[in-house]
Amino acid sequence: MDGKEHRDLIDFPVSDIWRDHYYEQGLTTYPSPAYRSELVATIDGLRGELKRLNDLVEKRRRLAVKRQPQPTGRQSKRTQGQPWQPVR
Repeated sequence: MDGKEHRDLIDFPVSDIWRDHYYEQGLTTYPSPAYRSELVATIDGLRGELKRLNDLVEKRRRLAVKRQPQPTGRQSKRTQGQPWQPVR
Protein backbone atom coordinates (compact mmCIF):
# COMPACT_ATOMS: atom_id res chain seq x y z
CA MET A 1 0.00 0.00 0.00
CA ASP A 2 1.08 3.62 -0.31
CA GLY A 3 1.00 4.27 3.47
CA LYS A 4 -2.39 5.99 3.43
CA GLU A 5 -5.45 4.68 5.20
CA HIS A 6 -8.20 3.96 2.66
CA ARG A 7 -11.76 2.88 3.27
CA ASP A 8 -12.85 0.27 0.75
CA LEU A 9 -13.98 -3.35 0.58
CA ILE A 10 -10.43 -4.72 0.95
CA ASP A 11 -9.70 -5.38 4.64
CA PHE A 12 -6.30 -7.09 4.24
CA PRO A 13 -2.93 -6.09 2.74
CA VAL A 14 -2.57 -6.87 -0.96
CA SER A 15 0.11 -6.42 -3.60
CA ASP A 16 -0.17 -3.61 -6.12
CA ILE A 17 -1.12 -6.11 -8.84
CA TRP A 18 -4.07 -7.40 -6.81
CA ARG A 19 -4.97 -3.88 -5.73
CA ASP A 20 -5.14 -2.81 -9.39
CA HIS A 21 -7.27 -5.88 -10.17
CA TYR A 22 -9.65 -4.98 -7.32
CA TYR A 23 -9.72 -1.38 -8.60
CA GLU A 24 -10.73 -2.59 -12.08
CA GLN A 25 -13.46 -4.74 -10.48
CA GLY A 26 -14.81 -1.75 -8.54
CA LEU A 27 -13.91 -3.12 -5.08
CA THR A 28 -11.64 -0.18 -4.26
CA THR A 29 -11.34 3.39 -5.46
CA TYR A 30 -7.58 3.47 -4.85
CA PRO A 31 -5.35 2.05 -7.59
CA SER A 32 -1.62 1.61 -7.01
CA PRO A 33 0.75 4.51 -7.75
CA ALA A 34 2.16 2.56 -10.74
CA TYR A 35 -1.35 2.12 -12.16
CA ARG A 36 -1.95 5.86 -11.86
CA SER A 37 1.34 6.73 -13.57
CA GLU A 38 0.46 4.34 -16.44
CA LEU A 39 -2.90 6.06 -16.79
CA VAL A 40 -1.26 9.48 -16.83
CA ALA A 41 1.18 8.31 -19.53
CA THR A 42 -1.70 6.87 -21.58
CA ILE A 43 -3.72 10.07 -21.22
CA ASP A 44 -0.71 12.16 -22.25
CA GLY A 45 -0.24 9.94 -25.31
CA LEU A 46 -3.89 10.30 -26.24
CA ARG A 47 -3.66 14.06 -25.76
CA GLY A 48 -0.74 14.20 -28.21
CA GLU A 49 -2.56 12.02 -30.74
CA LEU A 50 -5.69 14.17 -30.47
CA LYS A 51 -3.63 17.32 -31.08
CA ARG A 52 -2.01 15.69 -34.14
CA LEU A 53 -5.42 14.72 -35.54
CA ASN A 54 -6.87 18.18 -34.87
CA ASP A 55 -3.90 19.77 -36.64
CA LEU A 56 -4.44 17.44 -39.63
CA VAL A 57 -8.16 18.26 -39.79
CA GLU A 58 -7.41 21.98 -39.60
CA LYS A 59 -4.81 21.72 -42.37
CA ARG A 60 -7.24 19.85 -44.64
CA ARG A 61 -10.01 22.33 -43.86
CA ARG A 62 -7.76 25.23 -44.88
CA LEU A 63 -6.84 23.41 -48.11
CA ALA A 64 -10.51 22.78 -48.89
CA VAL A 65 -11.34 26.45 -48.36
CA LYS A 66 -8.40 27.49 -50.50
CA ARG A 67 -9.47 25.15 -53.35
CA GLN A 68 -13.06 26.40 -53.54
CA PRO A 69 -13.73 27.95 -56.94
CA GLN A 70 -13.86 31.72 -56.85
CA PRO A 71 -17.03 33.27 -58.30
CA THR A 72 -16.65 35.11 -61.57
CA GLY A 73 -18.81 37.96 -62.80
CA ARG A 74 -20.82 35.55 -64.97
CA GLN A 75 -21.86 33.20 -62.16
CA SER A 76 -24.83 33.87 -59.97
CA LYS A 77 -24.75 32.92 -56.32
CA ARG A 78 -27.11 30.05 -57.12
CA THR A 79 -24.65 28.41 -59.53
CA GLN A 80 -21.51 29.36 -57.64
CA GLY A 81 -19.24 26.35 -57.12
CA GLN A 82 -21.10 24.15 -59.62
CA PRO A 83 -19.44 22.97 -62.84
CA TRP A 84 -20.26 24.96 -65.96
CA GLN A 85 -23.06 23.59 -68.13
CA PRO A 86 -24.19 24.94 -71.51
CA VAL A 87 -27.56 26.67 -71.67
CA ARG A 88 -30.15 24.80 -73.76
